[in-house]
Amino acid sequence: MSVMMGTSANKDIFMNSWFYKDESEDASPNDLCTIIDSDDEMVVENSLEEVQPKQQKAQEKGLIVIGPDCGTGILQEDPVACANVIEKGNIGIVGASGTGIQEAAAIISRKGGGISYAIGTGGRDLSQGVGAVAAIRSLETLAHDPETDIIVFISEPPAPEVRDKVVNVFITLNKPVVAAFIGEKPREDHDNVHYACTLKETASIALDLSRNSDIHLKQWIRENEDIKKIKSNEGQREIKGYYCGGALALEAAMIIEDVFNIDPAVEYPEGIMLRHNGTEIINLGDDAYTQGRAHPMIDPSLWVDFVSEAVNYPETAVILLDHVIGCGGHEDMAGVFAPVIKEAKANRPLVFIVSVTGSERDPLKHSEQVKKFEEAGAIVAGNNAQATRLAIEIIKYLKSADSEEKAQSELIATLEPDAVISNKPRVINVGFAETRFQCQQLSVNQ
Repeated sequence: MSVMMGTSANKDIFMNSWFYKDESEDASPNDLCTIIDSDDEMVVENSLEEVQPKQQKAQEKGLIVIGPDCGTGILQEDPVACANVIEKGNIGIVGASGTGIQEAAAIISRKGGGISYAIGTGGRDLSQGVGAVAAIRSLETLAHDPETDIIVFISEPPAPEVRDKVVNVFITLNKPVVAAFIGEKPREDHDNVHYACTLKETASIALDLSRNSDIHLKQWIRENEDIKKIKSNEGQREIKGYYCGGALALEAAMIIEDVFNIDPAVEYPEGIMLRHNGTEIINLGDDAYTQGRAHPMIDPSLWVDFVSEAVNYPETAVILLDHVIGCGGHEDMAGVFAPVIKEAKANRPLVFIVSVTGSERDPLKHSEQVKKFEEAGAIVAGNNAQATRLAIEIIKYLKSADSEEKAQSELIATLEPDAVISNKPRVINVGFAETRFQCQQLSVNQ
């Protein structure tokens, strides 16, 4: 038995340990509140009736209730309750099994991976009566989290209808899901869902997916300092491509048109391969730009002028350039553009992506030109198509971030802005040995 005063702080403890009753509301700081700890089977069975209204109330407020029967969580790298200390990574875990979360997270850690978040919902959440309210909200939270690329779901076998409900949610998520219903024979993989039999297999599949080249690219984009700054400038979402090679300009325009569903039949003035909203691809080697002047491979002055103007356009996020090395070309094209790139990046966040066409036997050694561009702050891609696709992925990331932030703001409209999942958790952890259900309640905003 525990005796506590009816202070506001103690009422918070009551609420977070499921001891809060209507009578607690009337308790004053001078009143004694008596709590009888019990392992009585009837008390545990009846706890389901207490879980349902709290889950419903949390859902109305955009919160996640964790527990009872929950002993682990990792939020902003902070272990909650019985969690392990795990490296930060791009795999998020939702589970109704605390030890299952710990085992999978530990294996991922030992194999060089890391965890973005781990949210233990408690086994009762997957009962037919509760209906996976916390699990579904946690899955949706991780789906909106930019730091999570792979979502893992772990539980013991839930009620069949609840399992089907959760699986249907998996399909709606925009990320790969690895699911392990421990004790059940795994289903066949489908859509974005991968099933595992054991916790080791769950961790292995998640790690393999997290190391996919596309996932690595997204992680690099997310962590790039210039892109982080561009992300805060909502109007900065367009590509400017200035080329000396006609075929390369046409290739870039074709790839962009295909990805963004831009009508390829639109005719543009000579030299302009693509102009859509603020995005443009221009071939400066076209006759329209070489009347009375040398080709830009020889004289880059007009090329530099285009780039110098583009860096000041408010919509410019990415500048695409080609550099075609060849006999008879400019003696040091990278040396011309290096100071232009440095000055532009010093004045505002921009991403320069360059493809260099040439070999080590050319008069301008390929590796030396690449080095000059990279030292200036440009990204040098392996080829023009790769450069274009990287530019596209950056723009897609920026635009999706806009959409996700808007969606998140709508989801959390009733909450304080500083309560989002990106903040450090605020947890009241009631001692395991003394609490009736050995649980905790943790509120996390999407």
